[in-house]
Amino acid sequence: MISGAGAICCSLGSCPDATLSLRAGDCQNDICCGLNSCWNANFSSNGPIRSLSCEGDACRRATASSLMGDLFCNTTTGPVCQDFEGEFRDIVPAQHSITCTGRDACNRASFTFSGAGANVSIKCDSEDSSRFGGACADTVVDVVASNVCLEVICSDKLPDTCEGMKINIHDPTSKCFYQGPAVFNPIRHFAVPALPPAQSRRRTFVALGLMVMA
Repeated sequence: MISGAGAICCSLGSCPDATLSLRAGDCQNDICCGLNSCWNANFSSNGPIRSLSCEGDACRRATASSLMGDLFCNTTTGPVCQDFEGEFRDIVPAQHSITCTGRDACNRASFTFSGAGANVSIKCDSEDSSRFGGACADTVVDVVASNVCLEVICSDKLPDTCEGMKINIHDPTSKCFYQGPAVFNPIRHFAVPALPPAQSRRRTFVALGLMVMA
């Protein structure tokens, strides 16, 4: 267990199954995890995390219960942030940027937004590292707070970047904007008609006011 730190950086297989607790107060509270590190790690909520950066195949099956800022998941070597579970909390309205870049970068990850009035951007880009990307494949996003503005951008460079992704909006005052191939529109209960075959690769932009999920 590592506790009371203002910033933590793990690399080369370090911090497996670790509990990493940052200090509450006026510290920047950043965490970086390099190649093979932070697997099954628990980033605890004693101090809010301003930003979390995961590279290579780090942060797989990790959990973070108090993310206040941004999450960066970038890989060229293997799944990073795969099966990651993160909750984004805000004391005051905040901005969050989640970037999932590379093959299976945020595959099967789950993100929950519980801070009212937050502005959230999720960008998924499998790049061209293989025939199949899956940067945000089967990723689940839950917006449980009010007045959240969520933007989801899915690259169409590879066919399955956002395949199986699900967006669940639990408050009628929150909204979601989606940009990407219509066939992978992840917003549940708001079907976007499939484009004709000749236009199936066209990028679309959809703005939706969402209702409470049953």
